[in-house]
Amino acid sequence: MRILFLAGANSIHSYRWIKYFAERGDEVHWLSSAPLTFSNIKNINFYKIKHFPLKPFQVCWDVICLKRLIKKINPDVLHAHYAGVNGLVGACSSFHPFIITTWGSDVFLAGKSRIKGPFVRFALRTADLITCDANSMKQAIIRMKINPEKIRIVYFGTDTDKFKPENKDEMLRNKLQLSNSPIVISLRNFEPIYNIQSLIKSIPLVLKEIPEAKFVIAGRGPEERQLKNLAQSTGVLESIRFAGFIPDNELPGYLTSADIMSLLPCPMRGLPPAPLRQWLVDYR
Repeated sequence: MRILFLAGANSIHSYRWIKYFAERGDEVHWLSSAPLTFSNIKNINFYKIKHFPLKPFQVCWDVICLKRLIKKINPDVLHAHYAGVNGLVGACSSFHPFIITTWGSDVFLAGKSRIKGPFVRFALRTADLITCDANSMKQAIIRMKINPEKIRIVYFGTDTDKFKPENKDEMLRNKLQLSNSPIVISLRNFEPIYNIQSLIKSIPLVLKEIPEAKFVIAGRGPEERQLKNLAQSTGVLESIRFAGFIPDNELPGYLTSADIMSLLPCPMRGLPPAPLRQWLVDYR
């Protein structure tokens, strides 16, 4: 097949989808308004859309670029990741068959917004096929009055040759000055939706029970300075290792060296910080 992907070139999730089809032997084209952050893109034709400072102009320009590329390569299918801007741009191209893969925030947050919601619903209704990675997401899409027959759940997979139980990486633990402490790790980027603030606010409660506990908070994003200031003001900065962005090939070492992984829900759904303390107490 000749597949045209409209997806962020800085998303590991999109990269895994696209890389799979390229390695399978399909003719793959990748259009993105985000810069490419992956080096191994063999057999993939990549196109970068010019950036505009104002989003409305960006969306219009994206549609123009997409239509031009569609006319040039004549794809068999158009696949947009996710149902936000890329989904809207794909829907406005009027090309079919059109697939949208949703990732979560486009459905759970943007889909409920008064401003963004109508655009998300328009994109989903225009799509011929929708994929998501959880039943809860499927139900959220159905509640938007989208035909359930065109929704498919495709679960995330794990490379078990790379991610598997192994001995702790002592060199890494020494590098991060973690000694033999129990470790909680967070790999979410510093975006409001990932609620890293609640993790940091929970740390004083954990330290009352387990003073030697350490927290590896990896990621990047607009809230970085705010989160570091929060850690400083709550007096827990010494118990945290802000590890920055961790490349995919280094993740296994970090995960096998940690004892608990934190994945907090977004703030609008809420979660008191106390459960994290109990998890560590139970672990100990």
